[in-house]
Amino acid sequence: MVTVYLHIGLTKVGSTSLSYFLSQNRDTLLSHGYLYPRTGTTWSKGRNHISLAHTHVVPDKFQENNSNYRSQGTWEDLFEEVNNSIADKIIISCEGFTGFNESKISQLKLKLNKFNIVKIIVYIRRQDIRIQSLYKQQIRGHGISEKIEERLDILKSQNDYYRLLKPWKKVFGLENIILKNFDRITEDKDNLYYDFLKTLKIDKFEDFKITQNQNISPGCKVVEVMRCMNKIIIDKLGYSQEYCLKKYKRPIIKAHVRQKILLDDDKYGLLSTSVIQSLWQEFEASNKKVSQEYLGLDNEPLFTSPSTSERKIFKSEDITSYEWQQIMQIILENIEKISE
Repeated sequence: MVTVYLHIGLTKVGSTSLSYFLSQNRDTLLSHGYLYPRTGTTWSKGRNHISLAHTHVVPDKFQENNSNYRSQGTWEDLFEEVNNSIADKIIISCEGFTGFNESKISQLKLKLNKFNIVKIIVYIRRQDIRIQSLYKQQIRGHGISEKIEERLDILKSQNDYYRLLKPWKKVFGLENIILKNFDRITEDKDNLYYDFLKTLKIDKFEDFKITQNQNISPGCKVVEVMRCMNKIIIDKLGYSQEYCLKKYKRPIIKAHVRQKILLDDDKYGLLSTSVIQSLWQEFEASNKKVSQEYLGLDNEPLFTSPSTSERKIFKSEDITSYEWQQIMQIILENIEKISE
């Protein structure tokens, strides 16, 4: 009897770090009876199963348009790898599954019907925290230049967990949804990796190599600097997002992490206290239904309520002259020469 554990994210809830941890512990997982397949990962990194998440419907089109994500095999190759493995428990991990609608989820289930049991693992976190993290990702990786309040409606639409989970429950059944509260794991000083292993019923944590966080979240100052760069370099000068990311944003993030520039004061935030409280109220009914249906908690809120302490919204004028000098030095070191 083969059981599949399908970890579908969510985005910005530790998914990248978790996939990296699993990929770095393939042999150890196998010694415990779990296969973390190489099939469906990519030639570039081999960490998560992004090509399976994007190719189970239109593989040729995806591969043709995404040269960096050439897959190490198809779903049929995955079944062959599983058949040739001694493991009877399979782990598939990719946050790309999160955005599937009911039709795609149904098609996915047809693929997974070859296995006896399929469990869907989902990690969630309080909406205002995830919204800020999603915004940072969009500033860094998507080249947007709007302020967070200008994108709030778009960001909110991705955070109604009851609506997000509903098609997964309909297709796979409530009994096969394993919902995990990322915030509670943090509150309990537990580790995402340990929590995931406990979900798999693996208790020999000492066997596993603990890997570093793979997706460090930049602070408010760095986010504002990158937003301004997007507005000038991409929107006004017409350079590509890839150029801006490679030449300017990555060096600044690297300097932020290694040289400790643009460090934040704890008083700064991306969202005001009033907006955070408004988000808490807006998602209260939906979160209550999630808590009741998926966790069996009738009188306990899904998340810990946000603080009511006021936090100053960070603005570009809060960057000191010395910090601007540091930024300009990085820009000058990485700027493309006219002759090139």
